[in-house]
Amino acid sequence: MTNLFPENKENGHHAVDAKNLENNNASNNIDNNQILVELNVVEQHFKSWRRQLQDMATQIRQASDQDTLVKITTAQVREKIACDRAVAKIIDKIRQSPDIEAIFTTSTKEVRSLLNTDRVAVYRFNPDWSGEFISESVTVGWSNLVEKQYKILR
Repeated sequence: MTNLFPENKENGHHAVDAKNLENNNASNNIDNNQILVELNVVEQHFKSWRRQLQDMATQIRQASDQDTLVKITTAQVREKIACDRAVAKIIDKIRQSPDIEAIFTTSTKEVRSLLNTDRVAVYRFNPDWSGEFISESVTVGWSNLVEKQYKILR
């Protein structure tokens, strides 16, 4: 390292060598400029990495959304397949029914089970919009409207 205050041989005091001071300042300026250039490069790399991380985060969110969509779609397809199978079984049972009353009884029972409801009924309308319950399937604890209807009519 350059001594900024070399000993002056003439008077025995330290004197500042102007040339050394200029050289040292120039060297410091170059060092400062190099540091600034290096800091700028690091800053550019940091910005680039940050953009890359943001892009990766976006891609991860999109992949997660797509994965969720696939899971939902898969569940819907499975549900549709299960429903189609259940309907096919109902149709098969209806085809095996010997008469119209058995068809109505089987239909109401199986549809109520498929829909998981408390009641399914078949209602026959007359031309004047009056009518009657033909068949019905109800869960335990509910009154049967077909039976009530026949009690009223009798």
